[in-house]
Amino acid sequence: MKQKLLLTLLFVLFNIFVQSETIDSISIDKKIYEVYSRKNDSIFAFSSIEKLISQSKSINYHGGLVSAIQLKGYLFLNYGKYNLAQKYIFEAYELTKNLKNDKVLAQTYRLIGTYYERKEEYEKALDFFFKSLNLRIKLNDNKGIAECNASIGIIFHYIGQIKKAIHYYQKSLAFYLVEKNEKSIADIQSNIGAAYNNLGHLDSAIYYLHSVILIKKRLNDYIGQGQSYHNLATTYFLKGEYNKALEYYNLAIKNTGGGVENDNNGSSYQLAGGTLIKLKRYDEAKKYLTISENILKRNNLYNELAENYVKQAELFEKLGDFKTSVYYNSLKNSLMDSLAQVKTKLSFDEIEAKYKAAEKQQELELLKSQNKILEQQSKYNSFLAIGSFLLLVTLTILLFYLKEVKQTRKELIQKNQLIEANNREAFYQNTNLENLIAENQTIMGVLAHDLRSPFSKILGLANILEDEDEKAESLAYLNYIKTISKDALQLIQDTVNISQIYNEDAESLQAKVQPINSTQIIEETASGFVAIAKEKSIAIIVNNNSDNLIFFSSKEYVRRILDNLISNAIKFSPSNSKVILSCSQINNNVVFSIKDNGPGLTEADQKQLYIRFKKLSARPTGNEASSGLGLFIVKQLIDLLGGNISVISEKGKGCEFIIEFKIKN
Repeated sequence: MKQKLLLTLLFVLFNIFVQSETIDSISIDKKIYEVYSRKNDSIFAFSSIEKLISQSKSINYHGGLVSAIQLKGYLFLNYGKYNLAQKYIFEAYELTKNLKNDKVLAQTYRLIGTYYERKEEYEKALDFFFKSLNLRIKLNDNKGIAECNASIGIIFHYIGQIKKAIHYYQKSLAFYLVEKNEKSIADIQSNIGAAYNNLGHLDSAIYYLHSVILIKKRLNDYIGQGQSYHNLATTYFLKGEYNKALEYYNLAIKNTGGGVENDNNGSSYQLAGGTLIKLKRYDEAKKYLTISENILKRNNLYNELAENYVKQAELFEKLGDFKTSVYYNSLKNSLMDSLAQVKTKLSFDEIEAKYKAAEKQQELELLKSQNKILEQQSKYNSFLAIGSFLLLVTLTILLFYLKEVKQTRKELIQKNQLIEANNREAFYQNTNLENLIAENQTIMGVLAHDLRSPFSKILGLANILEDEDEKAESLAYLNYIKTISKDALQLIQDTVNISQIYNEDAESLQAKVQPINSTQIIEETASGFVAIAKEKSIAIIVNNNSDNLIFFSSKEYVRRILDNLISNAIKFSPSNSKVILSCSQINNNVVFSIKDNGPGLTEADQKQLYIRFKKLSARPTGNEASSGLGLFIVKQLIDLLGGNISVISEKGKGCEFIIEFKIKN
């Protein structure tokens, strides 16, 4: 019996020993990081966080307790449970005050700012984000600075100050590009895409948002995909492509998860409802707008609720129910009036409260001073009273001096922070400048190398001409010089083209956009090559099926693209062959085709087709020069104009380049 009892006891002790785990501050911090990394796994995250809070309390680890409670608040915020998020975020804030840890305090400030951002209280959000930023600068925490810059950019974005928003986004993005942090790059690029939306650069916005979705898919970030789908849907709505917009709003709701129970879906349901109105699917629109109204009311999001009422008023007007339409318009007007009154009342109440508090503080200080004088008069004789008075004066002077020193120290700290911020920005700018210098050196090196050969040939031919008496031979040499000079000039022009492309921005490109007659531009461009083609007995044939189709783009750049491709076709075509040019309309695109009977491209060539300075296996048939820049310039210009280029080719069977532009770009 005793042996059995002993064995049982040993078994229990063994299990306790095996199953126990070391609990200390390091293990808790590691586990908190693991939970944050797996925050999208709600079951794991919430079960783990409760255990971490309990463990932190058991070993009296205040830093771990604050971080765990912060993370719990963040999880509720991420899942749209704002009331629970508020409870834990501000509980963490109260605990942080006793820690005297600037790093934890900066993190708490940012989390509070995020909470106010979700509640649409942007002034409070901005205040806390700047508090966090100042602490991050003091701690020289570059990652934290980047996070705060991104958050500040978001707030400026919300309140319509788009240029300021882009300024802070770019500051943040510079850090993440250096760090190669794909998740953060995607988040910032998503915001930049939304900013382009606001500026009306919709194609640029779509490009950025599609890039973001690809990154989010690689990272399995479903909530991030949902946010990106929402932004992309809004862009398509602005473009008037309502079916695409509805498709992406539904994808946003699906990826965010939770459906009608997820408070973060309120905006997506509302905007999808507005899209359905545009598509005249009124029954579905009513369903979506009702879901959105319930979510927005549940979370007291009154600004978005007012927008919801506007859309419902529009819906019932379309249905011919003018009474209900007027009802929703009155709800919207009442809500907006209430918001304005509350905001004004709060502002005046705050000013009045501050004034009264200051007034009472002055009265209190005066009473304290009078009581102190009375106590001194009753306790001490006149001599001691005079001594006390002198001491009081001395202390006042010292306090004044200390206040001045403190103010000076504060100003020095602020100036140092500003210097550090400027130094960081200068570092990022220097890095970009070094990259540009290196790239320019490469281009100039290639240019110098490739120009040395034609000019050496010209010099040699000139020396021969001095000794030649025969006119026919002199004319032949002059033709050689003419050909070599053309090749050198083309190389210089290619280099200038690259410089222009790199210096092009959205505003200057927009200024170049004009209506272009597709028939006219291909015929004019082709006519400029008739003489060159004739030298090789090459016929240029223009097949025009576009019937003077008009499209909008940069005429200068479109002509440059066609110049390069036609020049290449002639350069790589054998004598007594044809170069066929065609223009047609396919769907909403104008399509140009340049086809030759040259040596064609291998599969390896096609993979390296648009690489700068890359010379392919095919060689010019008339010993013409080739810099390796032509197709690179073509690809850069087409990307700049939002077009598309493709190639159809087999080795030995010629080559056909196809370029497409949107008719309305």
